[in-house]
Amino acid sequence: MNRKWTVIVLAVLLMGGGLALGYPLLFSPRDVESEVVSERTVERWVSGTGHLYGEREEKILARYNMVIDDIPVKAGDRVSAGDQLARGDTVELEQEKRNLEVERDMLARQIASSRAAFSVQLESAQGRLEAARAQLFEAEREHLQMERLFEAGVIAEKTLRDADLAVSGMRAQVAEARAALEEVKRQERQLEVEAERLVTLDEQISVLKRRIDQHIIVVQDDWIIGERFIDPGQPVSAGTPLFRLHNEVLRVKMDLLAKDAREVALGQSGIISGDALNDDEWEAVVSEVAPRAVEQVSELGVRQQRVPVELLMKTPPEGARPGYPVDIDIRVATETGLAIERDAVFELDGADHVFRVEGNLARLRSIETGLEGEDHILVIAGLAAGDQVVLNPSDELSDGDRVRMVSRNDVEEGH
Repeated sequence: MNRKWTVIVLAVLLMGGGLALGYPLLFSPRDVESEVVSERTVERWVSGTGHLYGEREEKILARYNMVIDDIPVKAGDRVSAGDQLARGDTVELEQEKRNLEVERDMLARQIASSRAAFSVQLESAQGRLEAARAQLFEAEREHLQMERLFEAGVIAEKTLRDADLAVSGMRAQVAEARAALEEVKRQERQLEVEAERLVTLDEQISVLKRRIDQHIIVVQDDWIIGERFIDPGQPVSAGTPLFRLHNEVLRVKMDLLAKDAREVALGQSGIISGDALNDDEWEAVVSEVAPRAVEQVSELGVRQQRVPVELLMKTPPEGARPGYPVDIDIRVATETGLAIERDAVFELDGADHVFRVEGNLARLRSIETGLEGEDHILVIAGLAAGDQVVLNPSDELSDGDRVRMVSRNDVEEGH
C-alpha cells in the first residue's frame, strides 16, 4: 500500500473512532423534571406586616394622687362590668373621713339640743317683751291721767313724779326684754351658721366617700386588659395611665406599598399569622382602605408612598393583644383554569415560552399567560390539558433536544 492510501485509511479510522466516542455525548437525552398541564385555582396575594389593635379601646387614668395597694388583674384577663381592676391605699382618707364624721355627729347633737332650748327661750323672750310693752302702755296711759289731774289741781306733784318714774321703769323693762329677744335671735343666727357648717361637713364627707370609691377602680363594661402600666405599691399622680382596655373585636393595621394596595378592596379575605400568634393562621377581612397614600420613611431611610389598610379578624385568637406585630397576607385575585408552575415559564423575545414534551423531545412553544400566583400561573393559550412541560429548563436546552423525565431529586443530584 502506497503512502497515500495509508494516510486515507488512518484518517477514516480516526473519524470513525471520534464519532463512536462523541455519539453518546451528542445524542443522549437530557434529564429534566416535568409537570402536566391541569386545571387548578390560582391565587394572587399581597403581603406585608402590621399590628393588632382593639376595635374599641379605652385608657383608664388615675383621678387622684394615690399609692396603688392591690391589682387583682393582669394583661390578657377578661373583665366584666363592675369588676375591680385596682385599689389605691385609702388609709389616710378613711381616717380623715372618720374624723369629719365624729365632728359632724357632735355638731349635729349640739344643734339639735340648741334648737330645742331655743324654742323655749324665744317663746319666753317674746312673751316677756309683749308683757313689758303692755305694762308700758298702761303706765303711759296712767301717766297721762296723772298729768290731767295735776293740771286740775287734784293730785300733788309727788304723785305725778311717781307716775313719771313708773313710765321710765317700764320703758327700761321693755328695753331689757327687747335686748333679751335680740340675744335669742343672735343665738338663732349662730345656729344657722352651725347648720351651714353641718352641711359643709356632710359635703366634705361625701367628697371623701367618692374619693375612696374612686380609689377602687372598676370597669363599666366588658373588656380585655390590653396593658397594665402599674404595679402594687407604686405611687401615681392624677392623670397617670393605669390600664389600656380593648373589646374582643380585634383589627389589624398595615401600611401597604402603593403599588400593592391598588389591588386591595373591601371584603377581600386575608390571613393573619406571626410569632405573636404562635405561627397559627387566622382569618380576617379587609374592612378599610385609605383613599390616598401617605409618605413614609422606611427603616433604611427610603421615602415610600404607602396606603393604610385595616382588616377585621373573624375570630380573635385567645390571648392576642393590641400592639402585637403580625404578618398579613391579602388574597387580591382568584381564578380557576389551566395552570402550570411558574418555574416552567421563561421569557424569549418579549414573549412567554415553555418547552412542551412531545414524545422524548423538548419542543419550544410560545404561550399566553394570565393570573400569576405565588407558585402557579394560568395559561390562556398555547397549551392544552394533559400537555407535559419542562420545569426549570436549563440554558443549554434547545428546541428538539431529546429529554428523559426524572424526579426533582434526580435532577438536583445531576443523574
